Amino acid sequence: MFRNILYYNLNNTLCYQRASAVLRAVPVLRGAAQTARLPGRAAVARAPAPHHHAPAHTDDTNEFHRLWSALQFLYCIPVGDTQFTVEELFGEGLHWAGCTIIALLGQQRRFEALDFCYHILRVQRVDGKDESVKGIPLKRMVDRIRRFQVLNSQIFGVLARHLAADEERAGVEHVRCFPPPSAPIHQIN
Repeated sequence: MFRNILYYNLNNTLCYQRASAVLRAVPVLRGAAQTARLPGRAAVARAPAPHHHAPAHTDDTNEFHRLWSALQFLYCIPVGDTQFTVEELFGEGLHWAGCTIIALLGQQRRFEALDFCYHILRVQRVDGKDESVKGIPLKRMVDRIRRFQVLNSQIFGVLARHLAADEERAGVEHVRCFPPPSAPIHQIN
């Protein structure tokens, strides 16, 4: 399923490599996320949320948004005429699932700041190169990235509206106090 991929490394050099080698390099995909078994529950990731003023460690992370970023990068690679795109296979459901998990984990801002595809899009806008590396046209890949960026923004917008409405309802309790019933006092003579 996975092919060779085109990406920018940390030095902003355009690279081409087999997908399996890149996936081994992403810590989340190697199983860096620790899991814990809770009684009667499925295994959940035990990654503590980083402090919002903490520096962004991009080399070693176990946050879900990094995993989703790597998967989205693979989806953005243009496919041949005889292959199916991820949209043709799954529709928007896969993106809804990934964006929903990111929103529920509170990682939306970190995802938008550190996403691999968004980085390629920003670099391509600055340098404006339209080259083809190992048969992967950068222009087509950037077009797919832009489409996914718009889709992600729409999904995050819908989720923000609905999650904000749930938080507003959960934050206000409508408690009505009823005085105890007044019963006639019976006196025994």
